[in-house]
Amino acid sequence: MSRRTETLLQALPHVFHWRDLMKAAGYTEKTTRVVLVRWNAEGLVRKIGTRSGLYENHRNPSSRPLWAQVVAACCAEATIVGELALYQAGWLDNPPFIVEVALPRKRVLPAFDDVIYTRRRKAWWGRVEFAGAFEGVPILTGAAALVDLLAYDATRVVRLHQKGLAIPADISIDALRAQANELAEGVPPPQPVRR
Repeated sequence: MSRRTETLLQALPHVFHWRDLMKAAGYTEKTTRVVLVRWNAEGLVRKIGTRSGLYENHRNPSSRPLWAQVVAACCAEATIVGELALYQAGWLDNPPFIVEVALPRKRVLPAFDDVIYTRRRKAWWGRVEFAGAFEGVPILTGAAALVDLLAYDATRVVRLHQKGLAIPADISIDALRAQANELAEGVPPPQPVRR
């Protein structure tokens, strides 16, 4: 590997878009694509998805999960909902095996075995409360995650309650149900993204 290649790979983040390489190296689009095909063949990078334009840089590792880096890089609106949000809020004892991420209706992201994408309308983002971020991806508060589940998948709330869902005593379930009804008004249930 050339010194220039090593320098470029060290300068690029663990997940990068081909345009990042084009800008960093000053290459043309054609040269950038040729270089990436070569790097991929040499095992220096790996293409993520078929049409995302993203690559995983094997020379610049990261401790963050790959799915989180890709979601954060591809879609600023992407939001963690469901069981992980409840777990992070301390309302569930065990972390989920699957991460559920809400996306705007027309966004398509690369598939991951441990991530499910669900669709939400644009107005949804203005009606929910965020707790910050998990691995760089915005995440709902426990109450907002429960409201979202009540609005779109109430039977799952029953299953979670059987698994030990602990709603804090100062939270009114009736108030959460009312918020869920407001959230669901005029908004059809989200459809899972097909792989």
